[in-house]
Amino acid sequence: MSTPTLFTLKRFSKVVTASFALFILSVSVCNAQEPHSLTLSEAYDLALKQSELLQRRTEAIKEAKARYDEAIAALYPNVHALASQRFRNTAQLGGSPSTGDINNDSGSYRTGSKHPVETSIFVRQPIFTGFREHYLAAASKGEMIAIGYDQTRDRQLLYEDVADVFNQILYYTDDLKILRKTEDVFKRRIEELRQFIKLGKSRDSEIDAAQSDVADLGATEARVTGLLGASKELLAFLIGKEASTFKLEGAPSLEVIPTLEDSLTRARERADIKANKARVDSAGKEIVAAERERWPVISLDGNYYPYEDPDSDRQWDVVFRFDLPLYEGGAIDARVEQYRAKARAAALLTQENSRAAEREVRVAYNNVTAAKAELTKLESLVETTRKNYEAQRRDYELGVVTNLEVLTAIRSIQEAERRRLEAQTILRNNIVKLRVASGEI
Repeated sequence: MSTPTLFTLKRFSKVVTASFALFILSVSVCNAQEPHSLTLSEAYDLALKQSELLQRRTEAIKEAKARYDEAIAALYPNVHALASQRFRNTAQLGGSPSTGDINNDSGSYRTGSKHPVETSIFVRQPIFTGFREHYLAAASKGEMIAIGYDQTRDRQLLYEDVADVFNQILYYTDDLKILRKTEDVFKRRIEELRQFIKLGKSRDSEIDAAQSDVADLGATEARVTGLLGASKELLAFLIGKEASTFKLEGAPSLEVIPTLEDSLTRARERADIKANKARVDSAGKEIVAAERERWPVISLDGNYYPYEDPDSDRQWDVVFRFDLPLYEGGAIDARVEQYRAKARAAALLTQENSRAAEREVRVAYNNVTAAKAELTKLESLVETTRKNYEAQRRDYELGVVTNLEVLTAIRSIQEAERRRLEAQTILRNNIVKLRVASGEI
């Protein structure tokens, strides 16, 4: 009885082990997801979320907003609660000013206790400051607007980067297809030559020539495969995804080419140019704020003493202050000149960027028109090389041409198709550059 029982347990154990292994295998197969298809628009959206540069711009906007709030806060009253106790070796009056009032200039203590205690509430309300805070707040707001325009321009340039890598990946992918298709053509040619050898119409050396072309294609294919992998890693870096988790969904159609006049008009209102104009205006506000430092400052200070030991009859005081700067060693003039230089530099940068934007548009438009013309010619070239190949094949069968001429015709088709593919990619990239140069994105 013991032997059948042991056999049954062993068999049951094997069944359980096999079932568990099948379960683990099924789970791993389910978890192995297919790469997600990405369009150019989807890749750009992912890059916007991933870009650390755009995130830094957002923090810079928050910083400028905080400076604006800081400038506005200077218009509101300052309220401080103060408490102090002085320890000394005598109860004699005199010594140093009371620490309970931060603006007490009387030069003596208000109490005669050996260890006086004083609490106070100090209030200062600015009455007139030459409107410096208003101009400083306006300058901070202008900088905040400028950073917002910088962020918009960063988004446009990021689109150009993503589109360039996206089209590059599609180019290498289609280039591999051309190379593999050409390799298949060469292999079919080798089979044809073998048949011709049996008929005594070809030589073994002709097969060797075709096989050398196949080997050369293999080397080119390996190089293009490496470039494709590097491009996918670059896109993966931009969008924050693993290169193995996505694949690209088709080439974007060639867009309508905008006119040069429309592109130049839009370029004059490009985001980076608006940012520079905002900085010129902000620097102007800073100049006025610095000049207003020469104006008097009027404020009202008040102190209330809720508790003193020993007690004092005075429970509150009010001080009206008038502060007119007469001489500060040229510090105000230096600050004014500093902001004037900053404004001049911002104006020059605006002028430079405006001219650069026009140059970028004209260069990009010229490249687009040239690439479009080249693509049209290459379309015709591809058709011509295909017809030439068919004619060479027929002539070889008739013994009119050599095998070398047939192989040359095959290579001509490959070269024409690769050049056409390259021209299509260049045209797509140049259209994107034209749109980005004009600030259309």
